[in-house]
Amino acid sequence: MAGGGSVLLLAMHHILSDGPSNPNLARDLMTAYVAALADPEADPTALLHPLALQYADHARAQRDEAAQGRIERAVERAVERLGTGIPTLEPQTDWSRPSVRGSAGARVEFSLPDETVSALRALARAEACTPFIPLLAAWQSLLGRWSGQDDFAVGVPDAGRNDEELEPLVGFFVETQVFRVRLTPGLTGRTQCRRLRGEALAALSDGAAPIERLLERLDPVRDGSRTPLFQTLLNLRMEAPATLRLPGLTVTPLPVAETAAKLALTLDVAVGEAGAICAIDYATDLFDAATAECLAAGFRALLADLPLMAPVARAEELTRWNDTAVALDPAADLVAMVERTAADLPDCVALVCGEAALTYRALNARANRLARWLAARGVGADSLVAVALPRGVDLPVALLAIQKAGGAYLPLDLDQPAARNAHILAHARPVLVIDAPLAEFAAGYEELADANPGRPVHRRQLAYTLYTSGSTGVPKGVQIDRQAFASFLYALQAQIGLAADDRLLAVATLGFDIVGLELFLPLVAGARVILATREQAHDPQALAGLIERHGITVLQVTLATWRMLLDVTEQSWPGLRAVCGGEALGAGLARGLLERGVRLLNVYGPTETTVWSAAWPVERAGEGDGTVPIGHAVANNRLHILDRRLEPVPSGVAGDLWIGGLELARGYGGQPGLTAACFLPNPFPEDGAPGAGSGSRIYRTGDRARRRTDGAIEFLGRRDHQMKIRGFRIEAAEVKAALDSLPQVRHSVVAAHMPTAGDALLCAYLVTTDGTELPDLHAHLAARLPTVPGCTAGLYLQGCCEATHGLSDTLLSILPIRAQEIATALTADAERGRGQQIRKTTSAQ
Repeated sequence: MAGGGSVLLLAMHHILSDGPSNPNLARDLMTAYVAALADPEADPTALLHPLALQYADHARAQRDEAAQGRIERAVERAVERLGTGIPTLEPQTDWSRPSVRGSAGARVEFSLPDETVSALRALARAEACTPFIPLLAAWQSLLGRWSGQDDFAVGVPDAGRNDEELEPLVGFFVETQVFRVRLTPGLTGRTQCRRLRGEALAALSDGAAPIERLLERLDPVRDGSRTPLFQTLLNLRMEAPATLRLPGLTVTPLPVAETAAKLALTLDVAVGEAGAICAIDYATDLFDAATAECLAAGFRALLADLPLMAPVARAEELTRWNDTAVALDPAADLVAMVERTAADLPDCVALVCGEAALTYRALNARANRLARWLAARGVGADSLVAVALPRGVDLPVALLAIQKAGGAYLPLDLDQPAARNAHILAHARPVLVIDAPLAEFAAGYEELADANPGRPVHRRQLAYTLYTSGSTGVPKGVQIDRQAFASFLYALQAQIGLAADDRLLAVATLGFDIVGLELFLPLVAGARVILATREQAHDPQALAGLIERHGITVLQVTLATWRMLLDVTEQSWPGLRAVCGGEALGAGLARGLLERGVRLLNVYGPTETTVWSAAWPVERAGEGDGTVPIGHAVANNRLHILDRRLEPVPSGVAGDLWIGGLELARGYGGQPGLTAACFLPNPFPEDGAPGAGSGSRIYRTGDRARRRTDGAIEFLGRRDHQMKIRGFRIEAAEVKAALDSLPQVRHSVVAAHMPTAGDALLCAYLVTTDGTELPDLHAHLAARLPTVPGCTAGLYLQGCCEATHGLSDTLLSILPIRAQEIATALTADAERGRGQQIRKTTSAQ
């Protein structure tokens, strides 16, 4: 090289050498170099002293009968320790996982502070172990919190030089030990260290269990996109790094960039006199550098006995993106806002349905008269009045009148099964049920005074109760108060910006909480509601006609309806404010809507937090089949992404989505236990923040999410078996309860199927007592379950998996696929001792 320098590059396949061989290799090179300088004519084979033992001797010894017996015993004990069915580690990735795992990788290096290393050594001494044990415990805990899993495996290389005679050899001796992670609630760091110490001592006593033998015995499911058995590794090196000193030369090591990843994530730790130098190797097919750096910061923080985030970052995560406080007038509830609009715009048209229309003056007057009629019959604060009316001008009049009387409305969807509505009425026990045209139901009400009743109300009075699918198999009633609903209207008005010249097309069914936006947001803004009839709401051609005929400027419908509108018409809708919610908005649908000229708003929120809690104006949709972010918290909402310890996670890390703020429901009517389980005390109270001060609560949504660096939240799916089908919330348990109520059904599993294109399907998988199909299945379900169009897929499995947990676990991991594929999967499962042989599989419907 220029200047007289030289570069020595040694490249060896791993089968020839391992990490502990490097000091030996450096020693031999230095010895040979010195000998060659002393005698340049010397025979190269004589430059090193012969070894008493060669690597080939070690390889032969491994093959003798005694060694093979020891290895077999080690494998047996390793299998006993690990158990079967080790779950795959599934951390949230930055990129879609390729179908075939690549080898491209990169490295993030970092060091541990001296005080952390000192504390690490002290803990190791106190627990009678090496620093490896607390390092492994921290790596397991970190990955558990990042992935949200409490069960997976971590690989750990072992030097494999248990015999002192092997120390001076150059060769590949490394064996990989597998540690199964079992993170239980309440597990302390010391308890975890003691458990790992016991496992490590047992593995050391048993001897090495070759990884290829473990794979043969455990027979994990093979997937070309992942490594089998474990997907992460911790490599600890306690020895000094190999150094090379050659007489007459200045030798400087040259760093070589790490460009390969053997696993998804590998943590390498070198502990020496200079401290602890760490590196995270990551697969660039899956992760960005920023994610690896965030993981490194989490590891440092965890070892320092801190939460997953440093205090400053933690405080920022909790408050920066939740600065949504907006002061509300305590007296400005829905009733007051509509009455103000009626006073300001009395002769403007407020509502149109078919050929019928009402001005704001007429709408308010009718509601006032009906409110007096209701009050005279005992409707007051927190009184529930059920509404079972068809779509028409009577519907918003009744809903508004109930609130003017001081009561709360209980919507009953006439399209739902009679048995379901009967259950709701029996559980909620309303004081009245409006189930006939107002002129017939409240005969004479039109003769009453039409001035505003002016009944005193409190902002925490109940506004409505809406029943949703329940995880216990029966619907549950979500109670929303007036303050929460008023705050919701304010927040969405800030997002949509309705004005007096706007026209909103209302198509949602009465049992869907988004009807609150469709019917009332225009009325508080002075805009016009175009109420589609039942027939029009189910006909995309008719909806397209209404959009054109009435000059619709705002439309909120489910994703399925948006798809149908795009399919049935080629017309564009320049400037139309399109509101999408209820399901994850795919990039493909977003692109299709943007191409039609709409102003697209993606919204998110569960019924328990008053319709919508987050919003994201979609200006462009990325390529591919990803989903659009759900955005940021709207006014007076606070969105937290937390781990299982209710600690915030850093940006880019998946966690559970919790919601706090002013719009939280009271809870579930008549179900205090369920309310307490889903609405927890707020661990991050902040005085002055609406709905987030001392004594406030946060709601467990059950959704998985992560926050981007710009603060926008991405929805990642459900933690439980709740599903969204065409915008409707469906609990698998409710469907399963309806199926299991049939005497011919022995076992059932319910799952949602999301095809690569199109709408989600609700699929039921049944084992019947006699193996026959059930001709009355649809009629049975239709009488008990919410009516969701398109939910008709069913599969019959006869005589498989008598153990119900085996059926559920296996099917839910592979559904929905063709019947023959299910049979193959369950048969293979049975052969491993986790189920029973399938005798017959047939598909239907």
